[in-house]
Amino acid sequence: MTQARQGTLRLDPGESRLIEHVARELSLLPSGAQPAALFDAIRPCVPLAAGLFSIIRPRAPDAFVSHAVALPQDVFESWMATSPEQLARTLAPVISSGPGDLWRDSETLTGAQREQLDVLRKLDDAGLGEGAGYKVLERALPGQGVEHFMMALLMERGDAVPLRSRALLAALNPALHAAALRIGLPLVARVPMLAQIVDEQSLGYVCLTTTGSVLEANRRAHALVVRYRDAAGITGRARVLGDFVARALETARGQHDWLLPATNPSSILVVNAHRLAKETHSLPDDVILLQLKEILLPAAPSGPPSPLLLLTERQQEIALLLARTGSSYKQIAAQLGISESTLRKHGENIYRALGIHSRAELSALLR
Repeated sequence: MTQARQGTLRLDPGESRLIEHVARELSLLPSGAQPAALFDAIRPCVPLAAGLFSIIRPRAPDAFVSHAVALPQDVFESWMATSPEQLARTLAPVISSGPGDLWRDSETLTGAQREQLDVLRKLDDAGLGEGAGYKVLERALPGQGVEHFMMALLMERGDAVPLRSRALLAALNPALHAAALRIGLPLVARVPMLAQIVDEQSLGYVCLTTTGSVLEANRRAHALVVRYRDAAGITGRARVLGDFVARALETARGQHDWLLPATNPSSILVVNAHRLAKETHSLPDDVILLQLKEILLPAAPSGPPSPLLLLTERQQEIALLLARTGSSYKQIAAQLGISESTLRKHGENIYRALGIHSRAELSALLR
């Protein structure tokens, strides 16, 4: 609750001086500062050990994005794997609260709900304990509803969230609001060229350090990783995202696409990796961006027949890869386990069956 709504949460002179100091520190954070700097600045108000910065869009749940700060990989992955039903209950305070509000997990996560959250067990295993949610801001997006910016603040195991943190952070909200927008969290959203990935719900993305540690991801990425885990050769249930990322970095390096098939429905996942230089993209460090795009293979149409129905199932698969990915013939052939000359022969047969003469015409036809 904000200070205005609580009325009784007033600051004493020492707390007022603390707020002035922290607000000044936040105002000095430059555009493009390390995301962790935002969490470091508020430690005098709440002595956190780790945290998450998340953007929630109730009308587009797969576009939910989280950026981890000093958070173990297992905990981050468990958070991203939380079921939609459990996630909706956990995030309910974010949606219903106002900017400046803080709520403690011990107050909002109780009973059966607490027992069902695997991420809480992962927190305990990692030596982390009680947490709190803090609403930084909310804003309306044209045609997309309202998005909510939240910080999850996690204590060392055995430490409690200080009761006065609620009043301190409520008073600090204007400075935190301005700093969050200025430094640009999450990472991808600060770069206009890349922000469309966050906005486009059909695309998944994972942002990594250059050593392969996950910094942030959207829930669409995790859902796609789970769907294509078998095709990627991932057999265990733990660290699915981490294992997938490691294989993607091996396979999709050098701008090569990693192509993974799935059934029910028939589809192909196209994974590519891009190294983003901090100088070019105004990032605190170089990062690697994994982009995941699912291409659905056509089912029997209810309207005019699709040109793909003139092709065999194998030809349909190849036609979609030729039309909807930027991969070269050599890259597609390698992913399909055939020679480049065989792939080109398939291409010639596809063009002949469809009455066209080039890959460009194929792309236009299937568009």
